[in-house]
Amino acid sequence: MQSPSAVFSKALKRIKPTKKEQARDLEQADRIISSIRSKVPKHIEVALMGSVAKGTNLKGNRDFDIFILFPRNYTHHEMSSLGLHYAKLAAHKHELAYAEHPYLKAWIGGQRVDIVPSFKIDKIEEKASSVDRSQLHTVYVNGKITDKQRDEVRLLKKFMQTLGVYGAELRVEGFSGYLCELLILHYGSLEKLMRSACSYHRPVLDLANTGNQDVGKLFDSPMVVTDPVDPRRNVAAVVSATSLYRFVLACRQFLSSPATQFFFKEKEVHSKKKLSVLISSRKTASLAILFPAPHLVEDILWPQLKKTTLSLVNVLSQNDFEVFGYYYWSNSKECVILLELQCETLPAVRKLYGPAVWMQKPTEDFMRAHKSACNLHIEHERVTAMEKRQFASAQALILHFAKNGQKFGVPGNFVHNFSRLKILSANRLLDKKHIEILSDYFTRTV
Repeated sequence: MQSPSAVFSKALKRIKPTKKEQARDLEQADRIISSIRSKVPKHIEVALMGSVAKGTNLKGNRDFDIFILFPRNYTHHEMSSLGLHYAKLAAHKHELAYAEHPYLKAWIGGQRVDIVPSFKIDKIEEKASSVDRSQLHTVYVNGKITDKQRDEVRLLKKFMQTLGVYGAELRVEGFSGYLCELLILHYGSLEKLMRSACSYHRPVLDLANTGNQDVGKLFDSPMVVTDPVDPRRNVAAVVSATSLYRFVLACRQFLSSPATQFFFKEKEVHSKKKLSVLISSRKTASLAILFPAPHLVEDILWPQLKKTTLSLVNVLSQNDFEVFGYYYWSNSKECVILLELQCETLPAVRKLYGPAVWMQKPTEDFMRAHKSACNLHIEHERVTAMEKRQFASAQALILHFAKNGQKFGVPGNFVHNFSRLKILSANRLLDKKHIEILSDYFTRTV
């Protein structure tokens, strides 16, 4: 069996940019920065941020984060609007994107770049928006990390990427690049991190050295990592329990049997025939709900899609439709909610057990509440009501839910679009566009 270090060495050769590639990237970043700098006044700085600036980027990842840094005497509106104006002057083509405030996805000299207006700050107390924090992250990491640890970060990113838990986007709910860097700085190496992660149970890492033994209680999340440059922030806030414990289990599996496949395993999309047989063999009722996606940025769309899905799952459960599992997906044009139910239809009536007859007042209250039941009778010592169901069909309940979305807690941005839904059997999604959704749900493995 190979040692972890031997596997790391093999993997690193495939994921680390060569010295020539690193030099080329920095030269191109300098050209882009010079191009932008020529469009802005001299008192406004332009700087490279992100993984390229910290030397932790993976081979082939050449997305540059360029910040236009304004002095603090500008207003937030001036910083944002002027920053976009200067960025557009430098870009060959561009599109507007949104974080806490707008930024530009641009192409300069054939290279894709994100150009982000921000305030120039030297300490967190000067922060006007969360975007300002990025420059402090770059300074912090570069001031502490060694070349060996940069490679360890690359390995951690690739390990998580292959596992599907890399990325702080709310679509992924995973580990950000900065969190990966902090974890390696804290543990010193990937192997030490993995060995510690094997026993993670809601880990709390106070990297800001707040000295507060109860710092974990300040944050409601499965993992807590305080930000060394901003002690009030949890860097791991977006990491879901699923992402955290997928990582934990993968660390155990890797250390038990180290192999390069943990870094390079390709995602498998199964054939129509295999998926069709698999879905049918489960003998469950699988429904797919399709509706147009609202025009929202990803980090708003995905949390609201999740909330809509969970609200629907809750309503189905309350009405006795047992939900085996669910999955949600969007490509920003269409949303899909996949539901796997124990059954699609239920008996037309349901049985409700009341209190024991010797409990006089509760019995009277129960009988009064259910006086219109199909049947009221005694079973052993308890009064029992047989009532007609409001919804014996899952599809009928889903349509009712869609028509009354606001009442059931569907986010306002989703109410109209969700009401335009189509309900299909899961097998109807066995087309080129949707087959990956079924493959992700029905063939999930640890």
